[in-house]
Amino acid sequence: MKYLALILLMAPVLVKANTIEITYFLKSMHLAKKNYAGESFNTEHKFIGAEYRLGNNGIAASTFINSFYVRSYMVDYARYWRPYKNNIEASFRVGVATGYTKPDECLSNEKSVKICPVVSFGVAYTGSDYFIPKISIIPKAATFSLSFRF
Repeated sequence: MKYLALILLMAPVLVKANTIEITYFLKSMHLAKKNYAGESFNTEHKFIGAEYRLGNNGIAASTFINSFYVRSYMVDYARYWRPYKNNIEASFRVGVATGYTKPDECLSNEKSVKICPVVSFGVAYTGSDYFIPKISIIPKAATFSLSFRF
């Protein structure tokens, strides 16, 4: 993980990112009421992430408390587009996350899981650079997050 942090710190110099985005809030709503163990899902994730964007492409790293109350780390690639000429931005993200240990917790049918694939579709309102609300759809849940771009 320390190598990932070093790469992220160097990324603005290496790729001359024209936008940096910090995501500092994430709340989720799960499709199921309880997980496979009969427990309620975590919905307050203590999420913090950084993304470096160059045009319509982004590379991000984040850490959060996942839906199963375990610290997770995630790295993902995002592709953005504006379907209309306004302040609505759509995104598709693909990446990997740690912190999930059972196949039921991630998109895998392996018996022992160390890294899970992550896929999401999102919509953001970008009318303000300082307060960007986003809604994302991931398998088994929907999330609401807030970001800051500079």
